[in-house]
This record gives sequence, structure tokens and C-alpha cells, in this order.
Amino acid sequence: ATGNLVIGTSGKGIDFSVGADGTSQSNVLDEYEEGLFSLSMNGFSFQTNSQGRYLKIGKLVHFTAFIHALGSQNSNTANLNLPFTVDANAASSNVGYYTVAMAFQSSHNTNDGTHPSVFMATGGNTNITLRLQQEDGARTNATNNVFSSEDQMMVSGMYIASS
Repeated sequence: ATGNLVIGTSGKGIDFSVGADGTSQSNVLDEYEEGLFSLSMNGFSFQTNSQGRYLKIGKLVHFTAFIHALGSQNSNTANLNLPFTVDANAASSNVGYYTVAMAFQSSHNTNDGTHPSVFMATGGNTNITLRLQQEDGARTNATNNVFSSEDQMMVSGMYIASS
């Protein structure tokens, strides 16, 4: 009597099937979740606010994170954890698709060069790597020490999760 639509059976959802048999699982919206996840970045030292937020609808995940450096950082690769594993699809012979997680960032006083940088991950990964754009167009993995004490970065991205 709360006014909410409740699906009383685990693994079921709202069926958007166009077929008469209604058996296509790919057309069933069976998950909605929002929450917080603790940030981890390969030994990175965060200020006190080190949580990310996520919204998961089916297998589509949108996330945001605020990175705020505390003191000097190590030279480990800047790999930010994700709340869910990236789906591991790989195209072959130009058929199918690759699953990639992309996140754009806005930085304040971060020593990541003058060119745009992005976070990227390929399928099957549980973290996303900060990639720096070079003048020649190439991208290289960044290390945590592109951040100095008090540097800040806001990250927002989306991807398809493995489940």
C-alpha cells in the first residue's frame, strides 16, 4: 500500500518484449540500483572524502567520483576502481562490439599536461586507468604522482557491466 511497484520474484522484472512469447531476457528490465562505493587508486592517498556514486540500470552503469589528493603521491599507475566489472565482449572479424569504459574528467591544479585526459578501461576490468593525451595524439598511462597535495579531479563516466 506504499504506491511502489514491487516485483515479488527474484530475477524477474518489467518485460519490454516485442515477441508474442515474451521469453527474451534481453528485453527485461530486472535491476535498478544506486549507491556509493569506496575509492581506491593503487596506493593513492585521498583526503577524507573518498567515495564515488553510481547508478546501475540493467547492466548500464553511470558513476561519478571526486579525487582530492592528500600529500605526495606514489608512482603507481593511476587506476581508479569501479563499482562493477566491465563487460568482457570482444569483436572479431569486424563483427560484434568491444566493451570500453570511458570517463571524462575536469581537473583543478593537476599536473596532467595541457591536453585533455580521460579514464579508460577495456572489458573484464574492475578499474579504469587515467590516460594522458600527448601532443602527437598518443595516449599514455598516468601515474598517481601527476597529483600533488590538494590537487582535485572530478570524474564522470559510464559503461556496460558484466552482470
